[in-house]
Amino acid sequence: MILIGDFWFPESEILGCIARLASAGFDVSVIHVLAPEELAPDAEGNLLVRAIEESGEIELQSSPDLSQRYAIELERHRRGIEDAIRRRGGLYLLERSETSIEHALIGALRQRRWVM
Repeated sequence: MILIGDFWFPESEILGCIARLASAGFDVSVIHVLAPEELAPDAEGNLLVRAIEESGEIELQSSPDLSQRYAIELERHRRGIEDAIRRRGGLYLLERSETSIEHALIGALRQRRWVM
């Protein structure tokens, strides 16, 4: 099973889903898709942050420290998902949202050596 998404959910929920799929006998792999602005936000000054999936907003003051903390937390979140997938023998790919789905899937299948 190949899961494709941005995985902006609590890590415990993601890991629980992966564990349930793996225990049901699925070979689980992930294509983690993030927009360029999610990978490296270009933000300065006062910000109003809104999650599309949830209601509510957060006002933030941008600073170099905020950007650095975001990068650290994103990497921690991404690494947690990758580690969970790899421990179960799955494939993890991080792709930018502008990457075509064909390119991402062919890349995943090639890494699995399912296509040459």
